[in-house]
Amino acid sequence: MLSEPTDFAMSPISTLSYVADPTLSRRHSPFWARWDEVVESINPGLIEFQGDAAISGDPGVTHTIHSLGDVTIGARLNIPAGVVKPSAVVLQLHGYEPEPLSDDNPWESVSMATLQVRVRGFAGSWFETGDLKRSEHGWFCHGLLDLNSWILPGAVADVVLACRALEERFGRGVPIMLSGESFGGGLAVMAASRLAGTGLVDRMAIGLPSMGAWRWRLAQPPGARIDRGAVGINAEVFSFLNLHRDREEQIVENLSVCDSAIHARRVRIPSLFKLAERDDVVPAPAAAAVYNALGTDAGLKFREIVSHGHFDGGIADGRRHARWRSDAVEFLDPASAPALLIHRWSAERAEQERAAGGA
Repeated sequence: MLSEPTDFAMSPISTLSYVADPTLSRRHSPFWARWDEVVESINPGLIEFQGDAAISGDPGVTHTIHSLGDVTIGARLNIPAGVVKPSAVVLQLHGYEPEPLSDDNPWESVSMATLQVRVRGFAGSWFETGDLKRSEHGWFCHGLLDLNSWILPGAVADVVLACRALEERFGRGVPIMLSGESFGGGLAVMAASRLAGTGLVDRMAIGLPSMGAWRWRLAQPPGARIDRGAVGINAEVFSFLNLHRDREEQIVENLSVCDSAIHARRVRIPSLFKLAERDDVVPAPAAAAVYNALGTDAGLKFREIVSHGHFDGGIADGRRHARWRSDAVEFLDPASAPALLIHRWSAERAEQERAAGGA
């Protein structure tokens, strides 16, 4: 039987209210200023793919985008049948173990298009990189010793350029929404940060966002489940650190430059989040820190609380996850008003808590 995720010796209230260290690395501003300049100079395009999509690593690829470092990004565009101009387009970002590309689209009924993107090195975007998930130290640590060659800033560029490609394809009159869970959620936040002030992204729906609060993660005591028996990004980072203890300071600084909780402060668009009280795949306090750092006005952001993230917490908790997915569809529909939805949801959750307290 799987053991319940750790609570990191924190109460649910402490977990959900955790605020990460906001100190910027000395390299943060210079690095991202150069990054912004280079990415701005790229013409991404959104080109229909005519070749054998299997070479991309995912036969579902329908379009490609030109990205940073002359890397080709694969994507699947889905426009509902009979729709000439969609009411909006949702850029869907994948988790660390993505499902194959398909036409599953919960927004199709409201005439919204979707673009499912696969960032560099994942199946669907193997054109130049190959399968980096199978690289020696895993995808996340590929190039981590050098900030300029690390895979993660390239993946953020893939998302930013996908947004620009959608603007070129559909025009500014069609809102672009961001959607992602876990790894995809962290990427969405960093991309929204780099696009802050452009008006290019209208809203986002993010579940259990990863890649935040690295200083807190790395300060956990030896033997904590965050570095013992962990999977995915956490496991890769701690393994990489153990191999390169002589360069630990440099690795930690690079991680802080791409910390989603730090980038979240620049994000001011309406946002719907899902947070967990317990999660050790994406540590629950670290995910909460991303939400708590958002620059979005209080009346335009909302968090759905689940008991467990990346873990089967039972039927009741499964319903909370399902409710968040349903709410995300409504939230990203441009026909809805985020402030009104959030007001309604806040009143509903308060009533549910009162009812539960009196039971």
